[in-house]
Amino acid sequence: MDVLADLPGAELILKGLQDYQQGQVSAESLLVEILSPHLKDYDLLRPFFRHAPPPCDVAPELQLYRWLCTHECADAYSRYNALRRRADRFRRALTQRMQGHALDSCERKAR
Repeated sequence: MDVLADLPGAELILKGLQDYQQGQVSAESLLVEILSPHLKDYDLLRPFFRHAPPPCDVAPELQLYRWLCTHECADAYSRYNALRRRADRFRRALTQRMQGHALDSCERKAR
């Protein structure tokens, strides 16, 4: 996904998309779950739906925190906040990029 590659935090999201596609639960795939409304807005999740993990009744934010407590580190709270900050930077950059693409295409159509 070239449109994502140079965005801040893209390495986390791209790994998360791979894990998501394979049905694996990881910190990165849970970040994709958290960002899924934004990724869906720009039609970036559709190729990955076929193998997506089954839906869960627990909010993905809570799933991420629990996953970190169980799998990754003693200071899950700090790690969770760091991952969320990176995901938020990614989301903001993606929104700016995609809105820029929409404006560019409108300008080309107007010519």
